[in-house]
Amino acid sequence: MKKNTDKLFSLIIPCYNSENYLPRLLNSINNQTYKNLEIILINDGSSDNTKKIIQDFKKESIYKVIIINKKNEGLGAAINDGLKLVTGDYFSYINSDDIIFDDYVERYVNIFNKDTSVHVIQRNGYMVPEDELDKIGEKEFPMISDWNTNPFDENLFFNMLLEVNYNFTYVAIRTTSFDKVLPDRDIYESRDGQNYQILLPMFYNYKSTYIVDPGIYFVERKKSLSRNYKNEQPEKLYEMYDEYKKIILKTLEKMNLSEIDYLKKLIEQKYIVKKLEYAKFLNRKNDIDVFEKMYIDKVINDNIYEKELKKVREKYPLVSIIIPVYNGANYMREAIDSALNQDYSNIEIIVVNDGSTDNGETEKIALSYGDKIRYFKKENGGVSTALNFGISKMNGYFFSWLSHDDRYYKNKISTQIYYLINNNLMNKNVITYTNYDVINENSEIISKTAFQHYRPNEKPELALLRGLISGTALLIPKQAFEDFGTFDTNYRCVQDYLLFFSFMKKYRYVFIPEITNSTRVHSKQVTNSNPKVIEENNFLWIKMQKEVSDKTKIKLMHSLYDFYIRMDRYLRSIASYSNNDYVGAREYSLDCAKECLNKGREKFEQICKKYTKESIYKSIINIYNECNKFPVFDGNQYDKNKLLEQKLHEIINMSGLYNTIEFASIKDNNIIYNRMLNALATIYPYYNLVIYKNDSSYKKLKKSIKNNGIVYTFKLIIRRIINKLKQHKIVYLILKITRIILKLILFIPKLIIKFILYV
Repeated sequence: MKKNTDKLFSLIIPCYNSENYLPRLLNSINNQTYKNLEIILINDGSSDNTKKIIQDFKKESIYKVIIINKKNEGLGAAINDGLKLVTGDYFSYINSDDIIFDDYVERYVNIFNKDTSVHVIQRNGYMVPEDELDKIGEKEFPMISDWNTNPFDENLFFNMLLEVNYNFTYVAIRTTSFDKVLPDRDIYESRDGQNYQILLPMFYNYKSTYIVDPGIYFVERKKSLSRNYKNEQPEKLYEMYDEYKKIILKTLEKMNLSEIDYLKKLIEQKYIVKKLEYAKFLNRKNDIDVFEKMYIDKVINDNIYEKELKKVREKYPLVSIIIPVYNGANYMREAIDSALNQDYSNIEIIVVNDGSTDNGETEKIALSYGDKIRYFKKENGGVSTALNFGISKMNGYFFSWLSHDDRYYKNKISTQIYYLINNNLMNKNVITYTNYDVINENSEIISKTAFQHYRPNEKPELALLRGLISGTALLIPKQAFEDFGTFDTNYRCVQDYLLFFSFMKKYRYVFIPEITNSTRVHSKQVTNSNPKVIEENNFLWIKMQKEVSDKTKIKLMHSLYDFYIRMDRYLRSIASYSNNDYVGAREYSLDCAKECLNKGREKFEQICKKYTKESIYKSIINIYNECNKFPVFDGNQYDKNKLLEQKLHEIINMSGLYNTIEFASIKDNNIIYNRMLNALATIYPYYNLVIYKNDSSYKKLKKSIKNNGIVYTFKLIIRRIINKLKQHKIVYLILKITRIILKLILFIPKLIIKFILYV
């Protein structure tokens, strides 16, 4: 018996006058990561050097290579000859002018071996004009899947028959299954239409799946048959339609279907409609009259074509809602009900009981839903293990997480799916997320998010770096887990963000400005009670800071220094209302910020070798003078200040923040210097903390007074004292109460005076 790794994969390659592009394909075949291949090359009567190229390939190849040299009969006949020679466990057929990715075969084989219920696999590809082949790797090309919206239906018979929600993409087929539906391996030898003959019987009888990742460069040649029909000989397209109709009817008759009469009528109507649509597109009045009469005679009365078309168009991908639960009797019913109440129908709900210890209460609630949900129970291992278990059981194309103590609004899934479809993102590497609200133990809304203020689609990394994204707001393609693995079971508190962050290496996060779900905060949450919460959170925030590229950091915050200082500010802010002080992550941020300053000094020394300090300082003055010439936009001072800030960053990026301020103090120009310092101080509140970090308290105070003035230094000291007191909650609370009392004492005399004046 063969091992999975020994499975033979056959590639059928028809070739006709392919000397200019066949070597590219053969080179990509040599680079395949999967080596157990059978290459079947059919030379369809080529009159150029194709035959020699094929023979040379066979001499040097490590693969099993079969060559057929025959007279020219067209693509369908060539593939028909190749099918009879297939001895592989799986096979695929590709064009001689295409280029396949290194993992083209391996991805197919892995899926076939892993899931025996899959018999046909489609794979996406890039469409590359033949005159842009040299731009591969430099330019983003459109994908084959962009032609249509939803190729994810597992039963594609009607999709293909009607040419809707289906793409003629590249396929791999399980050979034993193919031999059951076409035991003679014989197709009608047309010059086109082989996809219908091979795939319609497969789709009718078997389940298929789809690989979103492109695996091939499909080369669009200007001299292709279909392109010429549409652009140069439109009347030939009618003949093409007649040929396709003939091919499909022959294929259906060969399948011995009980509903053959209905399907014949369907195909008859389909091509009348398509001819009429094309005649209108060309504005050919005579053709329009002919096909309109046919439409009235044969279509309009029952129009089964439109009925079947509507059914296929209403099919959407299956979404798996996974609910991990541990001792969830308090909120679980609300969560499950919210999942069942979705206005998107193609869902499955998987509830995973992670070893609850509440005397069967959690299980009792789950079982009460019967077959409305899929229920599993396992030993306790944490939310990561429960989610991973659910992922292993899911059938959906998309994963949606619902914690047992959270809830969905009815539009959660539909909002995200329809957004993907309407924006042609269904087939792209995209993860969507939405706004959400926060509820308390009584299901009362206590706050709402508004991601749009952070420009999330321009700066998607920021939402993760600021801890804003809720796992229950995401819709994730299942493929993402195959690409990056599932949740890390070594972590109990940050397993979600570790995985979501890794997705960013390949997947684009797209924000949808709708509130679709609620996340609950309550005292019994595992995250709040886990003793490792501080250790894990520090690890997470340090890891994210390390792994974000410098280019991204600058994109997010204009400079590296800015990025680290704002990270420190953010971590301090969340430490003020959580049980985690984030000391480790904050120290890392400040150390990196200090390193940026040191590098700024080094760069300053290099700049000074080429330019004088005075010339650099003069450039700063010129920029500020230039900024002052700009008008106040619509009376909005904010716009002017933003422009000022952008101009200043040009200098900061050149020489570093520290040196920019030092430049401003070279000459005796306190107005410019103080304006710059005050503008920066509002943006960088911990600037002085970093720059004076190694000085004594006296030196810090002296420098601060010299650079900032007494008043501003006093404000800084007060601010730092308040920040220190915030870390001691009882002392800070006493001061806050004292402040309120003082305000009341001062307010009473004002109130008495107002009352006297009023009387």
